[in-house]
Amino acid sequence: MNHSDFPSLDEIYREAERLADGNPDIVRMESLGVSAEGRDVKAVYVTDSSVPASEKEVAIVVCGRHGNELGTRVVGNALLRWLASAEGQETRRRQLVIVVPVANPDGCVREEFFAPGDGLSETEHNTIAELAWAYQPDAVVDVHSLGQGDTEAIITANTSAAGEDVFIHRQIAATMAAAAAREGYPFVVHAVGLSGGYNNFFCGMCYEEFHSLAFGMEVNHCSLKPEEAAESAVAAIRSLLGAGNTRWAWEPASGYPNRTLLGDSLTSIRAAGGDAAQRRDSRSTIWQSRASFAVPAREARDSQTVRVVTEYSGGAVPCGFSLCCRVRGSLVIEKVRLNGGDVDAHTYSDDCSTYVCVDIHPSGSEEYELRVEL
Repeated sequence: MNHSDFPSLDEIYREAERLADGNPDIVRMESLGVSAEGRDVKAVYVTDSSVPASEKEVAIVVCGRHGNELGTRVVGNALLRWLASAEGQETRRRQLVIVVPVANPDGCVREEFFAPGDGLSETEHNTIAELAWAYQPDAVVDVHSLGQGDTEAIITANTSAAGEDVFIHRQIAATMAAAAAREGYPFVVHAVGLSGGYNNFFCGMCYEEFHSLAFGMEVNHCSLKPEEAAESAVAAIRSLLGAGNTRWAWEPASGYPNRTLLGDSLTSIRAAGGDAAQRRDSRSTIWQSRASFAVPAREARDSQTVRVVTEYSGGAVPCGFSLCCRVRGSLVIEKVRLNGGDVDAHTYSDDCSTYVCVDIHPSGSEEYELRVEL
């Protein structure tokens, strides 16, 4: 593919600016800072400002961390066009989506990789990493591009075996690949662990710090034309954004399914909160202090009682956490006790079970015993 077929940095920024200028009610653009050579690293924010920010999920899509990966240059603006269209209305209403069209403007101008092989660059620390710390995103995508062959890939990079992360990341990656396939683009799904060799350090940071759903992506600028690279990536990313508009069966509220932090699908410690912002705060706080939580243990003494025990050994957690127990069937819960006292619980159901959750706000170290009487 001819390099001149793909846009330059100036062309990318001019198109993004036109989009922002033409849609001031839903799109704004700002500089996150400057690169080592003095070029702006810009971010574009898309959302429906009539909906309170506290009710929205947050997704960040970063393109162009490696300057010679030409296919990334067309993805950001193509995604922005979709987000600003009528089709993007639900996502704008439910989410704040932040797109960084070119994270490495110096590499883009040089048409060189121009990035370290062992971590984020200083420019990335000062721009996209600071952006992530400010928003603690629910989901992130780091878009790359292959310059050989015809492969495109979705990468479940930088995850661990905590909670149900492997299951959830693989399920969402499969839906992303299926969405691209329906548009005529075959993606493969690769898994890379936290210590893997894939240069996906932005995803690793967001997962490690905030328990973000974190996906790498490889489009292709060898076998695909610019419009094809853009179309394939946007098809997959649209699917991921759709996950943030959905109420997943194991979640009490709509949004990205990243709130199960320790345990499994039957017994877990989860984020608490009445809106998306509170759940995001709870999720990040619990995740950053996860070493202070014991994985909850479950015991079914008989068909009428389930007992769950866990321990917290840290300081006060004002945002709280939710201790959740899943039981078979659609049931009326007779009584819920926490440390021997009756408590109010919130319940919800999926196709085969009932979830019983109690929100806890520790003031310090404490052991907890939850009893659910059926």
